[in-house]
Amino acid sequence: MILITRPKAQAKDLELLISSKGYKTVQESLYDFKYYMNKVSYNKNKYYIFPSIHTIKSLIKSKQIYKFKNANIFAIGWKVKQALIQSGCNKVQATS
Repeated sequence: MILITRPKAQAKDLELLISSKGYKTVQESLYDFKYYMNKVSYNKNKYYIFPSIHTIKSLIKSKQIYKFKNANIFAIGWKVKQALIQSGCNKVQATS
């Protein structure tokens, strides 16, 4: 058995992919996200790590993504990098 934790929409996509390969799956969402509207500080001389898509969604929802348009960013995952670029953040230094 493998337990994979994902939000509901991502879990459904992953369940379809795994079951299409012939594996038996059980999908049950275990969590969801609540974004806080806390003020986020920014310093142009620092580097920022964006570990998930939810980091970007939180900054968009709190209307603070503009602070990171020219930030030095490390993205974890290609989807995160794509979301950053779509949000106007154009200095993604590296993606892993």
